[in-house]
Amino acid sequence: MRRTAILSAKYSGDGKEIVAGTKSAEIICYDLVANRVSTRVTNSHSDEINSVCWANRQHSNIFLSGSDDTFVRVWDRRSLSGNRPVGIFVGHAEGITNVCSKGDGIYVASNCKDQLLKVWDIRKMNTYDEFQTIDPPRQQRDFDYRYGTPYRFVNR
Repeated sequence: MRRTAILSAKYSGDGKEIVAGTKSAEIICYDLVANRVSTRVTNSHSDEINSVCWANRQHSNIFLSGSDDTFVRVWDRRSLSGNRPVGIFVGHAEGITNVCSKGDGIYVASNCKDQLLKVWDIRKMNTYDEFQTIDPPRQQRDFDYRYGTPYRFVNR
C-alpha cells in the first residue's frame, strides 16, 4: 500500500466520489459507492498539490488541481492517456493555494502565494501542446508570502 499525505479533498456534486491531491503530486479519485480508487494520476505536477476541485456539480469527469509549481491543470478522466492534462492555466508566479469551480464547468478561480486571485474560463485554457511553447513566470525563491518583503530561510 502506498502512503502519501493528502493536502486537499473535495466531494463530487452527487456526493458519490472524492477527488484528492497529495504531497507527492498524485491525484486520486475515490468512488465511495464501489469503495475503491477509480482514477489515479501520478506525477501530475512537478511539486505538491495544494488544492483540487471538480469543474462541474452535475458531472464528475473533469477535475482541476493547483500546485506549488504555479500551475492550475485541468484533467478529463475520459482522456488520461499519457498522464497529460487537457489544459493548463499559466499566470501565477508562486504556488497555488486554492482552486475552486463555480460548478458550471466553465469558470474556475485560483488564489496563490503571489497574493493574486485569478478567474479562469476553461474554454480559454492552454492545451498541453500550447503549454510546451510557453515561458511561464519565474518563481521567486526564498520568499515567504506571509511577509511583505523577501525573507531568507535559515536552518538552525
